[in-house]
Amino acid sequence: MAPASSHSNISQALIGIAIASEAYIFNHLNYFGLWLVRQYLDMDDRQTSKSWTLMKTILSITFLFKVLLISI
Repeated sequence: MAPASSHSNISQALIGIAIASEAYIFNHLNYFGLWLVRQYLDMDDRQTSKSWTLMKTILSITFLFKVLLISI
């Protein structure tokens, strides 16, 4: 395995963005925005969790596709 320093700075940034975009999906359980949406839109916990997870998943996949397009 080659050392990380052999990659260009852009490659390292793209790897970091790809990792962060996947971690973004599951960070909402303690996120205050989730509970604000629940309160202001008068949704129950299950509805809020489903809609928030769908939104985060779509955003994460979009970020991954952007990284793939940039890296080509």
